[in-house]
Amino acid sequence: MLLLVVAVVAAVVTWGTAQTVDTQVLGWFVAGMCLLFACWRRGLAFWAVIAGLGSVRVWGAISKVEIRPTRVEGRNELWTYVGSIKVSRLVFDRDVSDLRDYLLNHLSERQVTVITGTN
Repeated sequence: MLLLVVAVVAAVVTWGTAQTVDTQVLGWFVAGMCLLFACWRRGLAFWAVIAGLGSVRVWGAISKVEIRPTRVEGRNELWTYVGSIKVSRLVFDRDVSDLRDYLLNHLSERQVTVITGTN
């Protein structure tokens, strides 16, 4: 959300104040990159967990995954760990069993944990 706000502010400032081609190019570049980072798709791929443009973890690098139900019915969080460090948190509108079945295609059963209860 913050990157989306920065992209809009950069675009407005560039449009309103940039006088030279150099400043226009720089301003539009910054606005475009912030927009790209803000809109980058997150989720599970067949080769990795993508939690953002700068946070892509291949399945072999992940040591543990926790599926945590939220207070909202049908929504579940997926926490991924590298070692003992939590590296990403994704929210899915999928059942726990669907998430677990998909994860078991890429990870061993002892790497996938379902946490019962709510956060």
